[in-house]
Amino acid sequence: MQLGTSINNDINTGYAEHDGKHALLAEVLHRWLFRPREPAGLRFLRRNWSWITETEGLSDYDVWLCIKGKGTMKVNSQVYNLRRGSALLFRPGDHLEGVHDPNDPLTIYAAHFEICDCATNNPIIADDCLTPRRFRLLDPVEPFEKLMEHYANVTDHHDELSKVEAPALLKIIWTWLWRLDLTMPRIAPDYLHHKLAPVLDRVKAYPEKRFKLGEMAELLGMNPDHLSRLCRRVTGYSFQAYCIRVRLARACWLLQHSPMTIEEVAMELGYPDIYSFSHQFKRVYGVAPSFFRRNQL
Repeated sequence: MQLGTSINNDINTGYAEHDGKHALLAEVLHRWLFRPREPAGLRFLRRNWSWITETEGLSDYDVWLCIKGKGTMKVNSQVYNLRRGSALLFRPGDHLEGVHDPNDPLTIYAAHFEICDCATNNPIIADDCLTPRRFRLLDPVEPFEKLMEHYANVTDHHDELSKVEAPALLKIIWTWLWRLDLTMPRIAPDYLHHKLAPVLDRVKAYPEKRFKLGEMAELLGMNPDHLSRLCRRVTGYSFQAYCIRVRLARACWLLQHSPMTIEEVAMELGYPDIYSFSHQFKRVYGVAPSFFRRNQL
C-alpha cells in the first residue's frame, strides 16, 4: 500500500506552517543549558501520596509522564485529570496540589531541571511562546515513554558521559513536548474521550488492520465527517493518521523488545513490504527502523 499524499501531509501537520517558531526555538536552544536536578526517574507514588507546594511555588521545572494509575493535579487554578498518557510540564512559581486514587496509585517518570543561560550560567525562566503547555494527553504514549525511560536510565549513572547525555536528553524532551503542542489541539473534555473510546480501543487492539473511517463511524452510529472531526479534536490527528501513529508505536515496541527482523515487523503490522514500512516509519520518527533499533531510541 502506497502512502497517500493527504495522509503524509496530515502526519506532518503543523511542521511547515510553524517553521518560523521552529527557527526561533532552535536559535534560543543554542543559548540554553538544561541542568538536571534531583529527583528524577521512575517513581511509584505511595498509596497515601499527596503533594502541595510551598507558598512560593516550584523553584525549577518538572516534567511528568503518567504511565499508570489515576489522580488529579491542580496547577495554579487549573485542575487536570491524570491517567496513563498524561504529560505535564510544571514551571518555576507554579502552585501544585496533587492527589491520586489509593486503589490505583500513580506511577510516573519524572525529570526535574533548571534552565540556565550558557553565557552567564545563571538560571532563567523561558518565555511563554517557547515553553510547552502544562498539560497534554498522549495517545499513543509509547514513543515519549521510551524517551523518559532512557532519561531515567541515564540519570541512574553518575559517570562523565551521563553528565553530558542527561542535559542533551532534557533539551530533546523539551523540544518533543513543544512540537507536540504545535500539532495537538487543546485538551478535549473527558466525555469526548469516552465517546470515541470504542474506536480508539479497537485501533490499538488491532494495529495491523486498515480500518475504514466509514465502518468505524457505523460502529458509533455517527456520520463519518463527524467522527473525523471528533478524532482530530481528541487525538490531534485525522482518523487515518491516528491509525498510522498507533501502528508505528507498536512497531517501536517490537523493534525494542522482540527478536523479530525488521521485515517480520513490517509483515506483522500489515505492510506489503519492508520499503513501505521503512518509508512511513522515517516520515514519522525521522530515522529508519534499523537506526531506531540499533540506537534503542
